[in-house]
Amino acid sequence: TWMKNANCWGALPWEDASKAVAALDSGQKTCEGYTDKQSDWRLPSKDELATLVSNDSDNGLILPKGHPFEKTQQGHYWSSTDGEQAATAWYINMHNGHADFYGKNTSYYVWPVRGQIIKP
Repeated sequence: TWMKNANCWGALPWEDASKAVAALDSGQKTCEGYTDKQSDWRLPSKDELATLVSNDSDNGLILPKGHPFEKTQQGHYWSSTDGEQAATAWYINMHNGHADFYGKNTSYYVWPVRGQIIKP
């Protein structure tokens, strides 16, 4: 289950993004309708973020037509998947679908997910 709000906290460095999602999971942080320890929130894996990529778009994003999300950004979204170096993690660019890894100290958007982890 994806959080409906795709821009709850704006762009954050990877560690802060992880902490924000963990605080949401523990009930210490809120985000428009997501409160009271709604469990299992986490950063999505690179593969989970990639499931949002669509070639059927008419809104400048790469999300499918009629998607249910709010506040989607045409920028980079952090994943929980580590990059090739310890200080990097993968992201997906929601403007063009590009996936790559970059330094965890860079600020990217956060889009929490919960439920079973999708593995390739």
